[in-house]
Amino acid sequence: MKTGLVSVTFRKLSAEQIIRLVKSAGLDGVEWGGDVHVCPGDYKNADYVSGLMEENCLETISYGSYFRVGESDNFDEVLKTAVSLRAKNIRVWAGIRNFDPDDSDYFNKVKLETQRIADKAKEKDIDISFEYHSGTLTSTQKSTVRLLSEIDRDNVFTYWQPNVSSMPEQNLADIKELVGLGMLKNIHAFVWRVHDRLPFSDGEDIWKKYLSIVKNEDTAVMLEFVKDDSVQQFEADAQILKNIICR
Repeated sequence: MKTGLVSVTFRKLSAEQIIRLVKSAGLDGVEWGGDVHVCPGDYKNADYVSGLMEENCLETISYGSYFRVGESDNFDEVLKTAVSLRAKNIRVWAGIRNFDPDDSDYFNKVKLETQRIADKAKEKDIDISFEYHSGTLTSTQKSTVRLLSEIDRDNVFTYWQPNVSSMPEQNLADIKELVGLGMLKNIHAFVWRVHDRLPFSDGEDIWKKYLSIVKNEDTAVMLEFVKDDSVQQFEADAQILKNIICR
């Protein structure tokens, strides 16, 4: 497994500062956010950030776009930016609605649009991965598996993050299913109690169990939303994450 940081964890920091943080923490790379650090269409900046990453021997793990499948219309810009950034994955959002079994029209709209953008991305050897999140068609485990199954593209995956409203046993079952189906791309890692962010050490035991299921060397586990938006907390969390993965 690879380790990294989701850049929007520190929206107020520059790309240069984030790169220094990640390198100092000994992580492998960054998922660059498309809302602040590498905006779609700013190809000059994407080239610049990519060059800095290469100079520092870091990997651009993903382009964390805010492209809403079925709603946004700028995928060509997003894709070209990802190419400039030398990202091998683009994270997207599965629409703007929770899954509704009675709304087949919207489900099919997102499915067909994902197939279209996935085919375009494949021409550039880039994967598409869904944010695993409420307010989208990947709001539940069941809907995520169904959507990916019906899209049926070998370069379309999902991210995973623990559902803070679910018991750990259910989260373990969910990640195990995604791994078994070959649908998991990357993981957003954090420890929350409802809406309160906690030190990663508070969830060390359960994260050992989560990550023991993941065997794919290409899967990246990326820290996101650290307690108090603190750089010092990130540094401590990164050490805990590395310790878990190295065991």
